[in-house]
This record gives sequence, C-alpha cells and structure tokens, in this order.
Amino acid sequence: MNLSGDAVGSFVRFFKVNPAEDLLVVFDDVSLPVGEIRIRPQGSAGGHNGLSSVIASLGSREFARLRIGILSEDEKRGRELSDYVLKGFSAKADKDLMKTTVDQAAGAALAWLEKDVVFAMNNYNKKRR
Repeated sequence: MNLSGDAVGSFVRFFKVNPAEDLLVVFDDVSLPVGEIRIRPQGSAGGHNGLSSVIASLGSREFARLRIGILSEDEKRGRELSDYVLKGFSAKADKDLMKTTVDQAAGAALAWLEKDVVFAMNNYNKKRR
C-alpha cells in the first residue's frame, strides 16, 4: 500500500487520465474517527505513506481524494500503527458502523463521478454524531 503511487502513476500515464479532473483516490485514514468520510479536490498526504507515493508518482497534489476514517480509540490504545491498520475491527459497534460508512463512501464516490467534487463534499462531508 505504501507504494501504491507506482500503480496509480502507471494507470494515469497509460490511459492518459487527467488526475485533476478524472482521478479519485480512496484510502483509509487514522486521523479521522471511524465512521467519518471526507472528500476533497486536492491536498497534502497528511502523513499517509500511500498517498505520499501517489503524489510523488504524479508529481502533483491536484487529484480528488476520499478519506475513510478508521480511528477507534478503544482499538488503537497501546498498539503500533502498522498493527492497527492491518487488522480488522474487533468491536462489534465499529464493524457495524464501517458497513454504513462503506455505503456512504460509495455514495460519495458516485456523487463525485456523476456530478463533481463540490457536490460530493456538500453532501457527504458531515461529522458523525
């Protein structure tokens, strides 16, 4: 996952994709609470190694990204980050919440595809209650 930019860069070059208009990168993010999603038109890697790889491969930060929050305070305490992101959720509430979150993320991706990133942001970037 940390070298995902190799695949994304190859895809973009082979299919002559304009990343600023036609690329949406979807990834997990430990800086967002489990159950929250954020879609943005561009930005930094925010410490995410896979996203840093994509930015380096494309030579640009100008592409849409959809972050899916996976931070569960109960799950993360006392664990190495690599152990945390490579394991499933053990708390039933988090598992159930992620099922809904994946549906919302799919809706956000579809909104981005059918409308645009601003429409998707306005309709899906809401904090979990």
